[in-house]
Amino acid sequence: MFPYSCPRFENGAIVSKTNRSSQPANLSLDRNKHRELYDVTIHSKEGRELRAHKCVLAARLEYFNSMFGGGWAETSNSSKPLIIPIPYNILEAV
Repeated sequence: MFPYSCPRFENGAIVSKTNRSSQPANLSLDRNKHRELYDVTIHSKEGRELRAHKCVLAARLEYFNSMFGGGWAETSNSSKPLIIPIPYNILEAV
């Protein structure tokens, strides 16, 4: 668990050292928000399309960090979708 002095989300409220409890945070982690900011399209093993943010993918997995930061041929054309032979349900979780 995080140290007591570190703000955290607990039981629908933000808890910190100076403010033991506050109003519930209005957090919305909907991946469909801000679609205009997506900068990569991925096609799964089944051919299903998934739009994502390169920075989020790179932060989550070393594979994508190497791909986007290392200048792989697959990332040189940002308008062309990436074809990754991984099932859709796994890509969606990433």
